[in-house]
Amino acid sequence: MFKEYRLTKYFFPLKAPLKISEGVYFDNLRDPVEIRQISKLLRQLNNDYSKLPPKTSMFGEEYLSIESVLHDYLEGIEDNVYFDSSGLDKYKDIFNRMASCVVAIIFEKNESGKKSLYEKETYGFEFEYLQKICSVSSFLVNPKISKYTRSIFLPEIQNPFGGNNSRDNEGEYIFNLLITAGSKRKQKNVDFDFTYFSVFYDKSILILKKIIEDREDKKIIYIIDVLELSFKVDDDKVRLMLVISLLELLVAHKPNPTYYNIEDSIKLQFSNKIATLLYISKKKLNIDNIGKELKLIYDLRSDVTHGNYEEIPKTRNRLHQHYLSADESYRVKFENAKKEAIIFDKLEFTDSWVMDTVFCNIHRYIRILLLEYFKDRELFDIIRN
Repeated sequence: MFKEYRLTKYFFPLKAPLKISEGVYFDNLRDPVEIRQISKLLRQLNNDYSKLPPKTSMFGEEYLSIESVLHDYLEGIEDNVYFDSSGLDKYKDIFNRMASCVVAIIFEKNESGKKSLYEKETYGFEFEYLQKICSVSSFLVNPKISKYTRSIFLPEIQNPFGGNNSRDNEGEYIFNLLITAGSKRKQKNVDFDFTYFSVFYDKSILILKKIIEDREDKKIIYIIDVLELSFKVDDDKVRLMLVISLLELLVAHKPNPTYYNIEDSIKLQFSNKIATLLYISKKKLNIDNIGKELKLIYDLRSDVTHGNYEEIPKTRNRLHQHYLSADESYRVKFENAKKEAIIFDKLEFTDSWVMDTVFCNIHRYIRILLLEYFKDRELFDIIRN
């Protein structure tokens, strides 16, 4: 049995491998040769970028060092159920100790060199797709984060022993590894770039495994691809089309043109069915306001789809008026801006505020609906049809 691995941004001394699926698991690097190679990389990155001294004190003076950061970090997680630092003592060199803590995703291969169970044709565990799955999982389980969480992988060190790597990204990695991990930021809702591996694992593993179980479902593949793409595009029109198409896929069916105006029918399906599903999941939400918002957002989508660009500012202003009446935080932000405008004789137009609010809310709705979708597909089939 052969294996290959991909480094993550986390370091955490694990008691044992943590299985994701058959032949794929989280673990530290256990091979002394691999540890020495990663140690060499860490040492070089520190010399080039972080420039932290390895030792805590010199001539009786104590200061921030790799040793002190690692000590504070390990002290903060020593009671964790996944934690085991007993093997670290054998590595006297501080960079070797750190290298032995780096968390990787390990892929086992059979003797022919083929990844066990996972073929590219079925969108199994190709590195790129697994990266998408991890990012989607991170996004879904962080309700206070409105934007897409960056990958947990270390993308520029796929091959730490050679290749064309980006030194800037490697330098950012070593900085995050040594500084942010040692800051003991263990809040429940934080960007997974800046938290412990155990927090990421506990919050993500169930949904991560669920997505992986459905790796041959073409609808899931499409959802993951569209969701990731929606966070990468800069054009608001394109981004709007992507997120609306994703929601339509979840809740709407093609109406019979004999009985319905197709555009009006899909708009009603879009607003009513999403509002219903949101109410089922989160009964504290104001469904009336959300229903009105969704109709306006769908109008904006229709303006884009049909090229009615002269109508877009009007629809956007209707959304602005809706948010002023229905969203207290939006209203306060606008009122504060007006006060500043009196002082500085300037009030910037609210287009960006409206679209930021639209995407923030839409992604919140997508998060809620997808979590429900993975729990109960039959409910969505019933409501969609």
